[in-house]
Amino acid sequence: HLGGYVGAWLFLRWLERGRTRFQRKVAAAPPEASARAARWKAIDMTTIHEANRDEVNRILDKISAQGIGSLTPQERLFLSNFVPMDDRMPPAS
Repeated sequence: HLGGYVGAWLFLRWLERGRTRFQRKVAAAPPEASARAARWKAIDMTTIHEANRDEVNRILDKISAQGIGSLTPQERLFLSNFVPMDDRMPPAS
């Protein structure tokens, strides 16, 4: 019985090791996504009309809470309209 317990414990530890490696890969955002999020967060709110300011804040809060992957293509395009021209990248789909 003790040999089965030790064998099962070792097997479960081996499975857990592979799973944490996979979770680290998933948790790390691609460098392009991180750079894009940094440019979006650096948008100058004083240059945005107040009608659009609430929507930009809502989308930036969504990025902070759920990550860049949670944005719809329309939200990505909307944010890319407020980034300065020299920093614009085509929205990822």
